[in-house]
Amino acid sequence: GIAWPPEALARLPRRLQMRARLAQQSLKDVLGGTVLPAVQRTAGAETEGFSQQSLSWERFLWAYGIACSRSFNISSFTNFPADFIGLFLFPAGDFLNHDPDASVAYVYEPDSREVVIRTLMPIRGGREACNNYGPQLANEELLMGWGFLLGSERDVVYLPLPRPKAEASQKLEFLQRIGLRLHPVEPGLHDPTRVAGLYRVGSGGAPVAQTAQDLTEFWCVLLAGPQEFQALSSATGLAAASAPARICSGAGFEELRGRALAALRNRLR
Repeated sequence: GIAWPPEALARLPRRLQMRARLAQQSLKDVLGGTVLPAVQRTAGAETEGFSQQSLSWERFLWAYGIACSRSFNISSFTNFPADFIGLFLFPAGDFLNHDPDASVAYVYEPDSREVVIRTLMPIRGGREACNNYGPQLANEELLMGWGFLLGSERDVVYLPLPRPKAEASQKLEFLQRIGLRLHPVEPGLHDPTRVAGLYRVGSGGAPVAQTAQDLTEFWCVLLAGPQEFQALSSATGLAAASAPARICSGAGFEELRGRALAALRNRLR
């Protein structure tokens, strides 16, 4: 998504458009005045007939996106010397498609100075050998980072928890107590807009209606003021973790539920 042209970005939901444009601007602020001129000078010195105008920021951004989407992080590999840091390209290794169920190990062989991606599970003859870009990546991350999507049954929805941290911790504990499936997510370094704690609600193959109810419950808790949150806590009782409580469907929470539905609709645009 970071190198997408404007006409491609225009087809994304508004929040993803904003995310991509902020990331592009952040990169331009950091690299546009330093790395790009250095690349232009190097290319000009080594390439006959090269002009700085032929390597525009747009072309540089495209090349940056191509390199990032195909690179590997040295920290993912075992046995690398401690002074080896950063990203590197792995020809042929970057051909491997993503499978969130694939179990692989990344190994550096010091004697032969080879990098190896090794499967940790049997692969039946004729089946595709895959890499695992990350076992819990949402479609949003796959689309913005690599330009593809998996089926919606494997997707998760990113949602913010509020600040201050004390309030966020209380609400997280409450959401887990009523049985919503929450997993912590670290904000991506490429996304400067993610400043709050992020958690996600996973569909996990659940029916669409159940996922929609989960999301509504999440927003009810998220938007609840101190008195509303106290009322929600009192109304919860003993909820089984395997069956999320539908606390916002009860009497007295109509106004809060309306705000939650409005926030959910706005978030999913």
